[in-house]
Amino acid sequence: MRAALIATLISLTRSGHADTGTLDIKQAMANASDQHPVAREHLADIREAEARTDVAHAHYLPDLEVFAQLDRTTTNTSNGVLFPEPGIPVVSGAPGRTFGSGVSGSAIGATATWDVLGYRRWDAQIAAADRDTLAAREGAEVTRLDIAYRTGDRFIVAIEHGEAIKAARAGVDRAKIFVDVVNAAVEQNLRPGVDLSRARAELSLAETALIREESAGQVSIADFAEAYGSKSAAPVPAAGTLLGAVPELAVTSQPANDPRVRAVEREVDAAKAHKDVVDTGTQPKLSLVGSVWARGGNDPGGIGADGLVPDVPNWTAAVVFQWPLLANALVRPQARVEEAKIAHARAQVEEIEQRDSAMALRAASIMDAAVRVAKKTPDTLKAARDAEAQSVARYQARLATADDVAQAQRLLQQAEIDDAVARLEVWRALLGYAYARGDLSLFITPYDKAAP
Repeated sequence: MRAALIATLISLTRSGHADTGTLDIKQAMANASDQHPVAREHLADIREAEARTDVAHAHYLPDLEVFAQLDRTTTNTSNGVLFPEPGIPVVSGAPGRTFGSGVSGSAIGATATWDVLGYRRWDAQIAAADRDTLAAREGAEVTRLDIAYRTGDRFIVAIEHGEAIKAARAGVDRAKIFVDVVNAAVEQNLRPGVDLSRARAELSLAETALIREESAGQVSIADFAEAYGSKSAAPVPAAGTLLGAVPELAVTSQPANDPRVRAVEREVDAAKAHKDVVDTGTQPKLSLVGSVWARGGNDPGGIGADGLVPDVPNWTAAVVFQWPLLANALVRPQARVEEAKIAHARAQVEEIEQRDSAMALRAASIMDAAVRVAKKTPDTLKAARDAEAQSVARYQARLATADDVAQAQRLLQQAEIDDAVARLEVWRALLGYAYARGDLSLFITPYDKAAP
């Protein structure tokens, strides 16, 4: 388990992504935004919204129903009695007088209804469904943005821990070498035994630091796998150009094309469209109703096989006018509900714009500091390496103490971590800035330019 973990973490710092099971940060962000379960949930929401649009369009078709019925009843009921069918007028024959005998009845027909004035209501419903679809699509883009950012951020953190593990292992190796140097000096009575104890203590501390870094690295891999959204183990991140030169950064002043703002603006549009639907609740209905049917059983002497076959044709047509005079009592409060939703969505637009502006300012400040740090760490690393080499040489020449060497080795290990992480932190800050602006191309474009 531990060996496999170490191999995985070390592979995080390898360049390229041609090997099977590895991918760079651009691939990871793209794959996660497409395959993550949350992204698939929003795609299902889009399909649902599109289906609701089709439902709204279907209202333009008239209600058309066909029916058939076969029954038998006692003769003390009207000949041709039927269970009620929508849109079919009730037809009665002469009542019978005998309870014990029975007669058969049958009917077949079709009925249609269409609201002549319903186009305004249907248009409003279609418009509302279209706005809901647009809102669902923008919501899916917001989800893709969030998933891609989390995946990229966790990717960089995993690479950082891989670099920290490399530095920690190098620290352990240096501590082991120093133990051998001190041990040889002690055996030759050139150094006191306390120096060997100090060297072994430093080795133990270095090994403890490595264990902690390996544990943190394992957690970072789990975090990346969760952000990536893979059912099985996520592919191994490959550092690629993230460990190369510091990218050229430019803080843009162009208006942000933020899907979070667009999504809330679409919600405003959808709320307005739903209010229009509510407003149609007071309009009258003018329906054209028509029915064609045939019945059997009304005429016992007919040719309808004693009522089993419909043999009497009928038709009817009507114009029905309905006006809900008191509907306004219900429509008004429903309209206020939609107006409140509109006001809420508009306030959200302002809130998101304000939040994005503050996020962008913070991210730009972090990015500037990360760049300045990254420009200093190479010099710090070179100085630390020189100091460590000189301290070991001075110790062997009996001009320095074991404590001097221990301090120099600790400084070198920290400088190695800082130098690698500093470049990664620049990319991470750039990713945070791109996310704050709602446009991850601000990160992808410099990354593509930095690729060999």
